[in-house]
Amino acid sequence: MIAPPQETIGGYSRYGILLFLTLAVILLSMYCLMNGLTRIFPLLYYPPIILAAYWFLKRGLIYAGILGLIYLSIVMLMTHGDMMDTLVATARVSFFMVLAAVVMVLTMEISDKRRQMEQSELKFRTIWEHIEAGIILVDADTHEILAVNPEAERMTWFKQDELVGKTCHQLISPARKGECPVSDLNMSLDHADRILLTRNGLPMRVLKSVTRATIENRDVFIESYIPATPHTHPHEKIHG
Repeated sequence: MIAPPQETIGGYSRYGILLFLTLAVILLSMYCLMNGLTRIFPLLYYPPIILAAYWFLKRGLIYAGILGLIYLSIVMLMTHGDMMDTLVATARVSFFMVLAAVVMVLTMEISDKRRQMEQSELKFRTIWEHIEAGIILVDADTHEILAVNPEAERMTWFKQDELVGKTCHQLISPARKGECPVSDLNMSLDHADRILLTRNGLPMRVLKSVTRATIENRDVFIESYIPATPHTHPHEKIHG
């Protein structure tokens, strides 16, 4: 079930605003009809109808129907049942309902997309924080560290704010600038036996994988680290 959009205006405030707008529209409608102003006042019905459909969805559609009937009754009463005015008013009531339905559908779709995005973000955050592998996002061009997950913090003994914004060269990677195995030497790393530097400068053997990706129009390296054991890939030498 899709809930109405969460806004800063509370439920009672919404009812109060709609009540005020409804009374104002009714009074202005009667005033305009008494003074022969028949073209402008129907536009005044749009704001409360749009707000009701946006805030209350299906109940807003019912509100639009009720307000439309009030509008039609006022026109018939003030014009003494003139056929042409009644037909025009009836057409406008139909438009009020269509307007409310369109706003309701769009609001439901937006709310559903927002809910899906929130769920996806929650899933990603859960994986990011609990996966048993260190993950570090690095800018592919500048080698600037963009993000570090909690497992990478535990492995390196660095806090995220101590790494983000700094280059990885000789901080967590023993490689010098211009000697990056992936971007400079065009090596492919997939569970390769490498060295990860920790906060105190001590080397830690890890299985390192690097994947290139694009995040927010930015080329990045997704680097993953798993602690290696002495029996892991015994035929490989340890590299930086």
